[in-house]
Amino acid sequence: MPGLPGAQIIPPQPTLQPSGLPQGFVATSVQGGAKLLVYRNAVVNVANTFTFTTIPFDVIEYPIGVSDVPYYSRTSGILTVPRGPLVRVDSSVIMNAPGAGSLGLRVLKNGATEYRLDTGYNGAGNPAASGSRLIPVVVGDTLVIQVAQSTPTNPASPFTGVSFCWCQFEFGV
Repeated sequence: MPGLPGAQIIPPQPTLQPSGLPQGFVATSVQGGAKLLVYRNAVVNVANTFTFTTIPFDVIEYPIGVSDVPYYSRTSGILTVPRGPLVRVDSSVIMNAPGAGSLGLRVLKNGATEYRLDTGYNGAGNPAASGSRLIPVVVGDTLVIQVAQSTPTNPASPFTGVSFCWCQFEFGV
């Protein structure tokens, strides 16, 4: 009985589903606010015709200690959206090209809808572009990061590494 000295009140325990989750909870691979940070470690060539090329980021930096996630392909660069209704995309690319030129950076959704992040120009060489964008999505949409460049170097490649060619996706924002 409550109120007795030494009595302990134990709150009711939730009824569990066969999955082990409490009733009303759904298992998903990514919960709101989850992030994926990827960068390019290997050389990828981009023609100087200002034609957009997908950058397959080949290293997963975050979540820490994870080499693969089921919703991102490190070989094709395709992200299959695991959670909506919005994805925040932040990305930055610096070209390893000695001549002056332009660099375009965009997100392509479902192979058709363009969300431009930046178009940068550098008169002294190594053009860079970076930007951030909220993109309306539904689960299953696909996103890729693409760059286009117009330096005298053909083909040119972005600098590699976490500081020079990276992208962060934040789901469910």
